[in-house]
Amino acid sequence: MLEPGYDLAIGDGMVLRPQLGVGLTALAVEVCVDLGALGGGEQCIDDSGSDFAVAPGAQFLMDLGGLYFQGGLRYNHVFVDNGNADALVLNAGAGMSF
Repeated sequence: MLEPGYDLAIGDGMVLRPQLGVGLTALAVEVCVDLGALGGGEQCIDDSGSDFAVAPGAQFLMDLGGLYFQGGLRYNHVFVDNGNADALVLNAGAGMSF
């Protein structure tokens, strides 16, 4: 997914990055049901594919010299023919530079 954004300095060593992700999202589903109690065996259905998606959101980055932290929130909407494939995505990270 391509996620262009623009960095906005909001303080000393702090950046807010609004962004809009666009691209393809891969979906894979497998559901199995054991019908042994009803005299049947296990029945499985699986499907996979990819669909266009958009994901507006924002990242927050904090640089503390050699140590940095980041957190993000985005809403991921996948354009599917049937059903609902939306998600609220939270992420967090930390790292060091030497």
